[in-house]
Amino acid sequence: MQQKIFARKQKTSKNYQKQKLAVARIHEKVRNQRLDLHDKVTHKLICENQATSYAIEDLGVKNMVKNRKLAKATNDVGWGQFVTLLTYKANWYGKNILKVTRFFASSKICSHCHHKLESLPLSVRHWTCPSCQTHHDRDINAASNIRQQALADVAGLATV
Repeated sequence: MQQKIFARKQKTSKNYQKQKLAVARIHEKVRNQRLDLHDKVTHKLICENQATSYAIEDLGVKNMVKNRKLAKATNDVGWGQFVTLLTYKANWYGKNILKVTRFFASSKICSHCHHKLESLPLSVRHWTCPSCQTHHDRDINAASNIRQQALADVAGLATV
């Protein structure tokens, strides 16, 4: 709402400057809230767990922002900032971050029998493996595959 009011002000007016400050304060507040959330979540992940290694997918955040359908959602979530904080805190506390390449088809591979689907649209959240008939939640299956792939990369084994 404040942004809309700001857009209607004349650039040379005093009210324009006041509104510009009001919009900047709102943006700063949102930025600080996001940073606080990321800080608390990464602290909880790193400090309150006994895990020594964390596997994450190396997402191409810069490329995702170029996609006009994903840009707003990607920027609102702040994935890049989250990964940066997670990596920083992991290094600080002597833990490992294992990154899996973004080209690994983590959602399309069955975590039980390793059968790979040809295509799986983003709208499909649950699917059944045609090979072993296991029912998968897309996100949980992808997390399991990322974990398996990260461990295989560390061990020097072939990719799934």
